[in-house]
Amino acid sequence: MYTSIALIRSLTFPLEDTFVKQIFSDDYLYPANIQFDRGLLEMIILLIITPILWFSFGLKLDFISENVHIK
Repeated sequence: MYTSIALIRSLTFPLEDTFVKQIFSDDYLYPANIQFDRGLLEMIILLIITPILWFSFGLKLDFISENVHIK
């Protein structure tokens, strides 16, 4: 599973950098605008993928209050 995720990331990051460079050159956009748009896109993707993975793997997170130490 991790290998497939690493493979996808290794292929998409160079493509993303190429597209961003092309956008900067052709459209004369500010880097801050691109970072904002990128953050919104990644948030949307996470909001879609997280429930799918949560329910498909049936994860159960248990909070054990005895292990929490507050000083």
